[in-house]
Amino acid sequence: MLFLAVALAACDPAAAVHSDPPPAARVEPAGGETAVAAITLTPEAERRLEIPTHLANVERRALPRTRRYGGEAVVPPGASVAIAAPFAASIELPRGGRAPASGLAVRKGETVLALAPLLTPAEALRRSEALADAEGQVARAGAEHDAAALRFRRVEALARERAASERALEEARAQVDIARATLDAARLRRDALLAFTRTPGERDGAPTATPSAAVPVPAPIDGVVRDLKVAPGMVVPGGAPLFTIERLDPIWVRVPVPVTELDDVDREAAAQVGRPGGARTGRTAAAAPAHAAPPTASAPAGTVDLYYELANADAALRPGERLDATLALVGAAESLVLPWAAVLHDIDGATWVYEATGPQRFVRRRVHVERVAGDLALLGPEAGIAPGTQVVTAGAAELFGIELGGGR
Repeated sequence: MLFLAVALAACDPAAAVHSDPPPAARVEPAGGETAVAAITLTPEAERRLEIPTHLANVERRALPRTRRYGGEAVVPPGASVAIAAPFAASIELPRGGRAPASGLAVRKGETVLALAPLLTPAEALRRSEALADAEGQVARAGAEHDAAALRFRRVEALARERAASERALEEARAQVDIARATLDAARLRRDALLAFTRTPGERDGAPTATPSAAVPVPAPIDGVVRDLKVAPGMVVPGGAPLFTIERLDPIWVRVPVPVTELDDVDREAAAQVGRPGGARTGRTAAAAPAHAAPPTASAPAGTVDLYYELANADAALRPGERLDATLALVGAAESLVLPWAAVLHDIDGATWVYEATGPQRFVRRRVHVERVAGDLALLGPEAGIAPGTQVVTAGAAELFGIELGGGR
């Protein structure tokens, strides 16, 4: 029966076995362990990846010269303010505010902490005497103000009945104004004395004035609290450091340049700044020259410092952080360039492109990218590819997946 079924199938064309359609991509094995494979696509697959319209040539162009140096993020002059206690005081939390902490972002005028002034026993005695005298002056000025107001009301009533002259009314009104000014001055003097709240011996007892007498310490600039040296409840002498406020946007980048290379640098051109390795990956930002920079240098290292200003709104860069700075040089030089979109990175960070070696045929080539300028990748002396070579800019990632996946 098995023989008969096989014979019938051989005689029936409809029962013949159909072959699978050809694959859209074919990966040819490499010739050695270190060689890369070649990928051949069908015309339809090549059109689907839009490769024919996204091929670019490796070119040699005259581009501005650059040189990479190491840099350091620093706080600009005037953007770091150290705050000290103006008098002996105990540290208190600001009323309705946040507890101070290093790293806290604050706005200009925002209260960071409060100071409750402290007095020695002798000062406290003098303060008590002065406060008693001030309270007496307030009471006396208040009584004089009430008497002047009463006289004014009487003269005003007589003036309405034409029993007093306009001059008498004006004099009575002036006496009220003088009495009110005297009362206000007495109250101000008394309130100023009340600002000194406690003596060292009274720290654990009841305050001698209302809690509102504590003196707020506001932030002088927008920035971040750094080097907080006190905590609520501490007692500090006059002149003791409290905290530092640093404004980190913008931040400066200090770039030490060897004296022998200083004349090569274009001082008016912006620098491309990023974290180490950013120049090779395009993760850099433009930093303008800081013209109002201090003239600093290092004699032992033989370097002169150049400063560049960089936006840092999110405070991602921190003072003291090491950075790479690519500086523009005077003049231009020829370099091999290709579109940055054509460059791929493998798991080890090596850079590759796909070269079009024939119709629907592509081979991965390793290239040495020295830096990125806009949408171009500038190749180093050992470029790994020749001028005029066609490389894939769209579909390169798909080719990479085809190669590593064996064409499936």
